[in-house]
Amino acid sequence: MSENPLPVCVDYSPVANIREGLGRYAERLGWHLLARDDVEVSFYAATPTPERLPAYTAGRMRAGWRWGMRRWRLTVLAAQLAGLHWDGRFAGAGVVHATEHLLVPLGRIPSVLTIHDVVYLTHPEWHLPLNRYFLRVAMPVFA
Repeated sequence: MSENPLPVCVDYSPVANIREGLGRYAERLGWHLLARDDVEVSFYAATPTPERLPAYTAGRMRAGWRWGMRRWRLTVLAAQLAGLHWDGRFAGAGVVHATEHLLVPLGRIPSVLTIHDVVYLTHPEWHLPLNRYFLRVAMPVFA
């Protein structure tokens, strides 16, 4: 381990909830970060089924919410719009990497938001109406 590893907290919600696509991306990101000696990795997840998280996340979970995606998405968006900060849930993280189209509200902790695609804009018919509406409202707030 390097002398001063960067503490990175990665959103593993898609790993528990989706498994393919975003889930595969998030899990591979986690694996690659865990293999580095200059990074100290922790995870957070919003999932009603935390038992679906990989065993290697045990002891590395910085924050977790046992919520379904609708509640999680609406809570995060409302907190962002209200100007709330959840830094206390991520104390000690040097950076938070959001992997699934929504960025938790942080005040002083740097963050990275991976935007995988903008299909909701280019092919809105491929999304359910509620999801399309959420992404159109939320993405400008998160990004």
